[in-house]
Amino acid sequence: MDHNLQLLGIAKKAGYLAVGGEATSAAARSGTAALIITAADASDSVKRRAQRDSEFCGAEFAASPYTRFELGSITGRGSPGTLAIMDAGLARTFIERLAKDDPARYSGISVALAEKHIRSLSGKKRRASGERHTGSGERHPKSGEARRASGEGHTRSGEKHTVNGEKHTKSSSTHTVSGETRRASGKRHTISGNRRTAQ
Repeated sequence: MDHNLQLLGIAKKAGYLAVGGEATSAAARSGTAALIITAADASDSVKRRAQRDSEFCGAEFAASPYTRFELGSITGRGSPGTLAIMDAGLARTFIERLAKDDPARYSGISVALAEKHIRSLSGKKRRASGERHTGSGERHPKSGEARRASGEGHTRSGEKHTVNGEKHTKSSSTHTVSGETRRASGKRHTISGNRRTAQ
């Protein structure tokens, strides 16, 4: 079997192939179609519709060398006149293989798909990088919470110092009372001495 037809079978199993006019138009409207192809024996109206769909979504268009019967045999869907490949990498490989046999017809499409595939990969890398940065940013609030918890710890420590300060104040009051007791005792000794002098 033709390797390119096998590639279409792989795309279908992976969910990257829209089969038939309605499915192709739906892929075009959703913007998921990378390459829209028609069967070699498709009618002119089918080809015009496929071209309009490709222009609508910015996908590449190519008239394939395969008949509706050949496309149907690999997709298992009767005899479709139109297919849409919904993966830039698979679409690029499909057209590059056709360009080897017919460069005049397919080389321009091959170059355009290669450029789109590269942009698609770059976009995926940027999105992946953005998700990593977002994940990193989510960790900072936790760090802020840790800092706030640390601040609460300092506040509690300050409260402890205040309590200790109150203890020192109470201790000073105790010393004051003790001094007053000693002064009162001194007065008693003085009074006792005066009594002895009087005698």
